Amino acid sequence: MSLRQLFPLPLGEGRVRAKNSPLQLFPLIALLLAVLPAFAAAAGADESAIEPILERMAEASRALATLEAEFVQVKSYPQLSLSDPPERGHLSVERGGKEGIRLRLEIVEPEPRFVALKDGEYVFYQPKIKQALIGKLGAAAGEGKAGFLSYLLGDLTAAEEDFDIRSLGEELIDGKPTVRLRLSAKPGSGSPYLQIDLWVQRDLWLPVRQELTELNRSITRIELKNISINEKLDESVFELELPRDVDRVRG
Repeated sequence: MSLRQLFPLPLGEGRVRAKNSPLQLFPLIALLLAVLPAFAAAAGADESAIEPILERMAEASRALATLEAEFVQVKSYPQLSLSDPPERGHLSVERGGKEGIRLRLEIVEPEPRFVALKDGEYVFYQPKIKQALIGKLGAAAGEGKAGFLSYLLGDLTAAEEDFDIRSLGEELIDGKPTVRLRLSAKPGSGSPYLQIDLWVQRDLWLPVRQELTELNRSITRIELKNISINEKLDESVFELELPRDVDRVRG
């Protein structure tokens, strides 16, 4: 569920095939949108210690209408002592109302790439290869253990089934106090992650850092910076204008 899965083919190596499903394209977005937050109501072995934290996160989630943030993501392979180049960009999210979830994810480094989600339709645009993959999320996007919409909208029944959660104590990030939560996959859960760590900033009660450890021990770290919540977003934020010479592929 890294950017490598969100953007499955490295730039310059080929085009995204139309058969790629929305669930293959959007898992990272679901994890980024843990800022809504994804696991705000989950429970685990240390429930008594974390219950107040989870309640505050749930309150923050319910009050969150819009979010904008810069993000940095790095995937590392400790077993090989290697890391991918950092990927940097900007995230805009709006939820509620007749339009439902609207989202724009813009990668600016190392190569420009864009994802827009509006009215249930996504557009994944790679300028370098002049291709846009367009499709509908559909009802299936909210189903299953790691369903995009189920995590995004706070339906955490699946997360509660798959993870135990506990607090690892307080840490400072950029001088601000956070509480670190660890979600550990239960045996037989089928989760693609061994564990997920969330650093929840206390003044926002939103995760500002996530660290995702996959079954092969590779680690993806996502950090959000310059977070702005509940500010009015212009309609144009979620419009993705495609040049005329872009190959439009319906997924």
